[in-house]
Amino acid sequence: MNVQMREQGGVWVPEAVRRAAEAAGLGVAREVRAERSATATALGGLALCTVGVVVSLLVSGFNATQTASGGSGAPHVFVPSGAVAVIGLVIAIRALVMGARTHYRCDGGLVVARRGSVRTVRWADVEELRAVKGRAGAAVLAYRVGVRGARPVVLPLRTVGGRDPFMDGVIAGARTHGATVR
Repeated sequence: MNVQMREQGGVWVPEAVRRAAEAAGLGVAREVRAERSATATALGGLALCTVGVVVSLLVSGFNATQTASGGSGAPHVFVPSGAVAVIGLVIAIRALVMGARTHYRCDGGLVVARRGSVRTVRWADVEELRAVKGRAGAAVLAYRVGVRGARPVVLPLRTVGGRDPFMDGVIAGARTHGATVR
């Protein structure tokens, strides 16, 4: 696939993203946040699945020899390794179905690109930014951007030195148009 790219505001932007931002009046792209590629995630999931299957096969062979000689076998290893194989397969399938997203923060809003489609969100349409926390309310993992009349956008948090410059820009842009941050 040949994607036309153009530098805009110091960020290399695909032509489709630039056109969508221009059509929505979002201005220049200032930052980009790309997720891990779907291919890399799928390969990681398949590797995890392979490890689970190999361990399961080794354990089942060990069980066969142990049971034949009167031993108890090792079912306590077989079940977790089978679960690892299933989890790896689910990760791989989900990565291929969902695809990777790339978020562009522009002066007037966001552009979200995923699997060839492009979606724009103007700051004026953002109602709230809500923190998505880990288990037991531990750390903030992402922000869910509530968009008036549309599906929310989830932006993963990536801190460097205790800050996430991309999210700082998103929060500032949304706040200038009255969005609440929770």
